[in-house]
Amino acid sequence: MKKILLTFVITMLAGCTASVVNQSKKLIGHKLYQDSVDSLASNIRIEQGRNFSVRLYPNGCITSMQPKFLMSPEVESIGVLGGEVRYKSKLLNMPFPPKKIQFAEFKIPAERFIALSAYKSYHTGTELRGCSVEAVYKFGSNKNYELLDHKGGNECSLEVQEVLSTGERVELKPLKYLRNINEWAGCEAQLQGL
Repeated sequence: MKKILLTFVITMLAGCTASVVNQSKKLIGHKLYQDSVDSLASNIRIEQGRNFSVRLYPNGCITSMQPKFLMSPEVESIGVLGGEVRYKSKLLNMPFPPKKIQFAEFKIPAERFIALSAYKSYHTGTELRGCSVEAVYKFGSNKNYELLDHKGGNECSLEVQEVLSTGERVELKPLKYLRNINEWAGCEAQLQGL
């Protein structure tokens, strides 16, 4: 028992191993998103990092009873003492990839309601701040989208953008924001009017 405890403490002090992090995510109920096999699908590029998190709700609404998936591949490595996190490569060869940003690409269902919950945190030098967005979207079939921190630094900007064939990015406006939702009203109330 002492040997196991000592190994655990040394691992924590030297930075968690990737397998420990991946296992702990599973233990606390984080389900990693698996690519859609629907005939109508699109691609989305999601930034990866400790200060950026995106969850997808495939039923188009956000309640504790709905399935949700973390839009992240498994962790490949973590730097010493909790340094930079590297994720396993997950690419679909989407056009116009960004530079100097870790990202993963996923195939998502198109032409139906999908809810996304995104969170970003940043440090101003004196305090930790953050912003989030929870909204319902409908993605077009055979299109490319991305949700990246386009501004970076000490600003919050969370928006889904369509990547056009020219490389230009155009914001995909949410159909409905789900901020301060009453989850007890259920999915029907959240999707009402769409």
